[in-house]
This record gives sequence, structure tokens and C-alpha cells, in this order.
Amino acid sequence: MPAKYYTKLPQTLNEINITGGEPFLRKDLIEVVDTIYTHNKNTRFVFSSNGLLPKLITDKVKEIKKLGAKVGIRISVDGIGEVHDQSRGIVGAFDKTMLTIEKLKQLEIKD
Repeated sequence: MPAKYYTKLPQTLNEINITGGEPFLRKDLIEVVDTIYTHNKNTRFVFSSNGLLPKLITDKVKEIKKLGAKVGIRISVDGIGEVHDQSRGIVGAFDKTMLTIEKLKQLEIKD
């Protein structure tokens, strides 16, 4: 859905959970957040992510924080080490996910 349609959301929304697939792959994510935030400064944005793209995720979170928006991230962890890797079908998935969590902590994302 194009970003302009998000202006029709009720201005009483306190929180929006943006999911996917992987929401950080959305090319217009910053535009969508900016559109919603411009119309409702009280909205908190929560993203559900697999955490497999540490640089992309942290770069976009930095952009969103620059807008002034409140941000929360939910990262899926299916187990420790190889258990997570096997569940995701990606060797090294656990390490990438943990790196994403560490980088988000450095950005003071608490959840």
C-alpha cells in the first residue's frame, strides 16, 4: 500500500506493529513511518523482524529515530546456535540475529 494511504489511519493510534516478511526490506519503509508520524506524533512503531540483516536494520532504525519516532523491535529467536540456524535454514543465522540485537542495544532500543 502506498505511503499516502497511511494518512487515513486514526490519529488515536498509540502503537503500530509493522510486520512482513521482513519489514526492513520494504523500500518505502521510512516514507511510510514518516507519513504516519507526521499525522500522529504519539505513535510508537514496533517492528517484527528475523534480525538477519544487521546493517540494513540498524541503518533504517537510525533513520526512523532521526524523525523523532519511538521505536521498538521484536526479533525472532528460535533457539541457541545451530538450533536457530536449522530452524531458519541459514548457517550463521543465530550470529547475525545476535549481532542485530547488540547493534540495536547500542542504539538504545530497549525492546
